[in-house]
Amino acid sequence: MEERKKRLVELKKKQESYEKQLVQLFKSLGQEALSKGAVQGSPFRDELAEYSRLDREERELRGTLEKLESLLTKERALKSKHKELSQRIRSDEKDLTIQQVALGVSVLTCTEVPEVIFPLKQQYEALIHQLEETEDHLSLLEQEESKDFFSFIGKQSRKLVLHAGRAGKEREIKKISQKAGETLLQSSLGDYELQEEAANLMNLAAATLKAVTSGRTELDVLSQSLDALERDFQQLGVEGNPIRSKKNLEKGLQKVQDELENLFEITGKKLSESDAEIGSIDPAIQPMIDEIQLVKKDLLSIARQIEILTTELEIAKMQHEIGKLQETIKQHELRQERERHFIADAQHRIDELSDKIQSLQHVLD
Repeated sequence: MEERKKRLVELKKKQESYEKQLVQLFKSLGQEALSKGAVQGSPFRDELAEYSRLDREERELRGTLEKLESLLTKERALKSKHKELSQRIRSDEKDLTIQQVALGVSVLTCTEVPEVIFPLKQQYEALIHQLEETEDHLSLLEQEESKDFFSFIGKQSRKLVLHAGRAGKEREIKKISQKAGETLLQSSLGDYELQEEAANLMNLAAATLKAVTSGRTELDVLSQSLDALERDFQQLGVEGNPIRSKKNLEKGLQKVQDELENLFEITGKKLSESDAEIGSIDPAIQPMIDEIQLVKKDLLSIARQIEILTTELEIAKMQHEIGKLQETIKQHELRQERERHFIADAQHRIDELSDKIQSLQHVLD
């Protein structure tokens, strides 16, 4: 029995494999017949119309997806370049600010300055003077001794005010210095000659400014390209999130492909039925039909073997159950025989005891 069970498992696996092979053959036959127009006639009018519709939808979806993927690839490249360029510009702008401040300070500290920044020099010197006065006040305040708790609190409050004022003046000095450096970069110096340090700073800042200006121009071009790309997405019918649209298109394509697979299988089955009136068939697909018939024949043979083995196993199972029931009956019969002997012996003993009771009864009489 165990050998037959093992054989049955093997046959079922083989049957499953053949069934999958048959389905694939149906699909291949249906696809070949519909895609190459290998069938004609009214029996396949609906299948041919459905194939034409699904094939058109599949090609349209594939084309849209290819265009969308191309646009997404282009968008990723542009955004990556835009991000990289923006970071570089921000870094250059920070460097330019530092260089403009350094250039401004370098020129503003000179005795003579170009006319274009002369008003800034006046503001710069006034702020420097105010800053020095603040530093002097802080120095004196540090030397001042607190007589009691209240004078200590007052001293700390004045220090806080002076520190805040100093910080504010330092920020103003930095702004004026940057403005001076920026003005020097954008204006003509005329006959004014910069000192070596200022000249070096001027050249460095000018190079950085050129890099920032060039970067901003390139960034504008990239932004325009991204805007144009957005219009391309809209023309393609993609609204909102292109990634989500791509997923929806892929789902739609998969649905159409599944419908095509189902149509191919149905058509292949119909073509393989030799007794069906299927109209005109291209001889080129006849070998595929013959192969399907062979697989069907093999499947019938396998199914018959499975049926036989299953029946044999069922019979063997029933015979085994009959044997068990017969053994149970035998055990019950043996038990009944023992019980009959026991009853007979008991009855004999009862009779003996009854006779003795009657004999003894005379004594009582």
